[in-house]
Amino acid sequence: MSVKNHNFRFNLDRAEDRKAWETLHSERVKQDFKSQNRFVIRAVNDYYERYLRECDDPFLSTREKEDSFVEGIISAVYERLFDNLPELIGRYLLSQGGTAIRYGESQAGNKNHISVSDSRSDISERRSDYGSEDHGFDDDEPEENELLDFGLFD
Repeated sequence: MSVKNHNFRFNLDRAEDRKAWETLHSERVKQDFKSQNRFVIRAVNDYYERYLRECDDPFLSTREKEDSFVEGIISAVYERLFDNLPELIGRYLLSQGGTAIRYGESQAGNKNHISVSDSRSDISERRSDYGSEDHGFDDDEPEENELLDFGLFD
């Protein structure tokens, strides 16, 4: 077995050296790596591989930043879409001939029963059956959402 040894000096008066020393002796390094030696070997190899990739491709870091930015936008769009998905589906169903989805209890007594109706008059009859109580049948427009355009369903 061939073992090589190399010593490093850390000048704790320099911020960069002090940060490296503190990282090397941190609890996280002790938990995540078998030894400080394994940590240093991995750090040197990872750093040098990245250095070589950047030498071969000078726009690597720019592309990585752009990719990260695009991923953030996509995540935000998906999040807003799924937040508004029930309302979007409801509007679509209503635009397709007045189909309505009602929640309640079925004739068999099953709670949270979902029923579908194809009659707009049935919805207005159900509204009058409830009286003046608010049961979610607001005629108000939905909350403004710049990521979704409900104009497709008008």
